[in-house]
Amino acid sequence: MTKQAVDLGLMGDGPGPFRYEASLRYSIDAEALSISLSVLHRGSTPLPYGVGIHPWFPRSTRTRLRAPAASVWLEDEFHLPTICRPIDAFPHWDFSTARNVPDTWINNGFNTWTGDAEIEWPDRGVGMKIQAEPPLSGYIIYSPDGDADFFCFEPVSHAVDAHNLPGGPVANGLTILQTDSPITTDCHFVPRWLPTEGGR
Repeated sequence: MTKQAVDLGLMGDGPGPFRYEASLRYSIDAEALSISLSVLHRGSTPLPYGVGIHPWFPRSTRTRLRAPAASVWLEDEFHLPTICRPIDAFPHWDFSTARNVPDTWINNGFNTWTGDAEIEWPDRGVGMKIQAEPPLSGYIIYSPDGDADFFCFEPVSHAVDAHNLPGGPVANGLTILQTDSPITTDCHFVPRWLPTEGGR
């Protein structure tokens, strides 16, 4: 299979003082799907930017996730982060080794991620390695409940609402861009075969 790609672009005129050019490339070959994202700041004032990729994946009761992280943000009733706690305090959310995707509501950001993750669908006999490049140093997991047939695993550079969290934008993962400066990242999704359950 030869590599195939599609390029998308957007000229952003706001909100507020934000002026930017965004480009997104999806490329696929026999080895992987790769996503390249770049944002170029065109505003006259230095401003904080972040990047993220927001895919969703099919899930069943057997879907497993491995994605080592050091800490997790708790959320309030408005689904905004409130406090960041060590992952050791929440062993049911510790994905340092493969575990089932939670069967209850989860909508949390995870920090200090290695950029390496893996999703397994043992009932389908397939898995997928995810390799995210800087500045994607965190991720968000979203799933409404165990009956959902999907979940989201979203590599991101920053915490949700990073502009307003204690410490300010940079402390929470955003990058201050000068005029005509870019922020870029790549993320790769590499499929692999697994032994099917029951040896089929």
